[in-house]
Parts: sequence; structure tokens; C-alpha cells
Amino acid sequence: MRPSRARNAGAWLALLSGMTLTSPLWAQTTPADKALAEGLFQDGKKLMDEGKLQEACPKLAESQRVDPTVGTLLNLAVCHEKEGKTASAWAEFKEASALAASAGQQDRAQFAAKRGSELEARLTRLVLEVAQAAPGMAITLNGKDLSATAATGSGIPVDPGTAAIEARAPGKQPWSQQVTLEPGPSTTRVTIPPLADVAAPEPAQAAARCARWASWPAASGSPGSAWARCSGS
Repeated sequence: MRPSRARNAGAWLALLSGMTLTSPLWAQTTPADKALAEGLFQDGKKLMDEGKLQEACPKLAESQRVDPTVGTLLNLAVCHEKEGKTASAWAEFKEASALAASAGQQDRAQFAAKRGSELEARLTRLVLEVAQAAPGMAITLNGKDLSATAATGSGIPVDPGTAAIEARAPGKQPWSQQVTLEPGPSTTRVTIPPLADVAAPEPAQAAARCARWASWPAASGSPGSAWARCSGS
């Protein structure tokens, strides 16, 4: 029998068995959505059991997106934990615990809370510091927007690996840096330096005039007198 979101073979994942649970806060799905989600879940669960995590986790994630259930979310958390994505798994266990508790699924809630607490003790964290904030400054982490005010100085849970940090502000040159984040428990600190001003571009008309003057033969004075008059030197 193929694995189902309504049953689970592993004894240590016994709490994931039983009826799948859909939160009333999630949007209603169509029968076609449910069929697609079930097929993705079965494929993802089979791949995870075979140890093919890089193929399994995206299928479970897509199944959860199409038809969200606590059972699928817990399996996705397990998959991400096995894959080494501790921050993703921690967040998913925390969410699953809250959703299960609100639905009266106390066994699942306790299971997810325990796994989340275990992961929290070995999270990789990234602390961002801004040397000098610029008006309208925007910070992104791996392409996702962060609140410059809220994110700075806090230990942001992140998955181990390479992280891309970018900072931008109106009238400033963008800044970026890639950092390697080691598996936790660990904390990496990155300071975003003051953003340099963008050089004011020369007006187009002045640039064209200077180009014309530079091509003229010098009528008087030194050969570079025309260009000197244009550039103000």
C-alpha cells in the first residue's frame, strides 16, 4: 500500500497517522486540489523514506501549499530536519504545534513542540548590525525583505549554508555580501557598512557639449583649452 497523508509506517512518526487535519483558517480547496496534494504527498513520503531528501522536500512543500494539513506540515518539518535545514524545520514544528493544539490534537501538538524545542537548542543564527542607517533603507536576506529596524541586532534563525545579504537605499550605492553559515548551535554577525552616495551623473546636455568641444581644433590657447573651458578646469 502506498503511503498516505492519513497513515504513516514509521513507529517514531506514529503521531502523524490518523485523519489529516485542515485548519479552518486555511482557504477551502477543491477536490482536484486535494487529489493533487495527495499525489504529491505520496511521492514525497516515498522519496523521503528512500533518503532522497532533495526530491522529497519540495514535493511535500508543494502538497502543503496546495492543500495545507497539519500531517503534511509535520512530515515537511521532518524532511527539512533530515535535510539539515534546521531553521525551516523548527518554524514548521512550531506552526504545526500551534495548529494542532487549536484543533484539540494534543498528541500531535506535544510531539511537534518537543521536536521544535530540541531544534531550537541547535539553531544557526544570523545577527545583522547596521553601522549607519540610511533613509528608506531596505535589507534582503536570500532575496526576502527584512525590516531594517526589526531585524537588526536580533539573532535570526537561518538554515545553514550560504546566505546572501543585500542593502539598498535611495541615492545610495547598493551593498551585498555572501556569508557561509555553519550548522548550529552557532551565531554569525555581519555589519552592514554605511552605504556610499551615488555619484551625481553629468547632465546629458553638458556631456554632449563637452564631447563637441573636445573634437574642435583649439582656436586659441593650448590644444586642450576647449575641454578645459567645458570641464571648468
